[in-house]
Amino acid sequence: MRSADTIKTEYTTATFKGTKILNSQSVESVGRGVLQVIFQHRFGNLGNGIYDFFGLDGAGIRFGFDYGITNRFTVGIGRSGGGQEPFGQKAYDGYFKLKLLRQSTGLVEMPVSVSLFSSIAIKSSYNFDETDKFAYRLFYTTQIIIARKFSPAFSMQLMPTVIHRNLTLNPTDKNTIFSLGAAARIKLTKRFGIIGEYYYTFPNQLDAQFSPSVAAIGLEIETGGHVYHLLFTNGSGMIEHQFIAYNTSPFSGGLTSIRFGFNLSRVFTLVKPKI
Repeated sequence: MRSADTIKTEYTTATFKGTKILNSQSVESVGRGVLQVIFQHRFGNLGNGIYDFFGLDGAGIRFGFDYGITNRFTVGIGRSGGGQEPFGQKAYDGYFKLKLLRQSTGLVEMPVSVSLFSSIAIKSSYNFDETDKFAYRLFYTTQIIIARKFSPAFSMQLMPTVIHRNLTLNPTDKNTIFSLGAAARIKLTKRFGIIGEYYYTFPNQLDAQFSPSVAAIGLEIETGGHVYHLLFTNGSGMIEHQFIAYNTSPFSGGLTSIRFGFNLSRVFTLVKPKI
C-alpha cells in the first residue's frame, strides 16, 4: 500500500478546449499571463433566403479580450455592435471568472470543476428608453459553472444563471430572472469536436415576445493557439443577458429563428510561466 506522501493529485485538463462553449462561457480560464483575443459573428436568420444570402448580408459582431491574472482568475472586456436589434445592440461588457474547484483524482478527490462567472454590461445604443438614465442601461449576470470530464471524449457542464436588469418596460418582464443552462462536448479527433448548449428560463419571468429557450450546436476546431467554433443558434446576441433574456427567435419560427455564426479565439503569452 502506498503512503499518502507518494500519492499525487492529478488534475483534469481540457474539460473544454476553449473558454467559451458557443454563446456562453465554459468552465475553463486562460492561464496566468495569457491574453486571449476573441472575435464572434452572428449573421441574420436563414429564413431571409437568397436575397440576404441566407443571413450573411447582415452581421452582429463582438470582440473581446481575456487576461489571466492567475491560473484560476481571469478578467475580460468586450464590445458588441452591428446586426439588427436586439441581438446586434451596441454594448460594452466586463467580467471575471474565478475557478473555485478543479476536478481531480489521487490524494485529493474532486468529481467536478466549478467556476464563478460574473459580468456587467452597459447598453450604448441611443434612445434606450423614455427616461434614458445611465442606471437603466446596466445588466448584471452571475453564473455558477459546474463541469465534469467523464472521459477523454465526453464532457458536460451545468450553468445556473441569474440575470438582473435595472429597467424592464412592463410588469410581465421581471427585473431578476433565473435560467438553467447545460452544455456538452464530444471529441471526434485530436482537432475536432461537436459541442452544444441549451438554456431554459423558468416560467412567468419574461414578456411573451421573448423566447424562454435558446440553443446552439456547432463544430469545434482546435489548431495550436486558435480555437474555432462554427455554429447554428436561435440565440439573439453574444452577451448573456442578450441571448437569454432578450431572445426573440422561438424554435417554432423554423429557419427564420436560426442563424449561422462563428467564434475565433487566439491566445498570446505575455508573461512566461515560472519553471
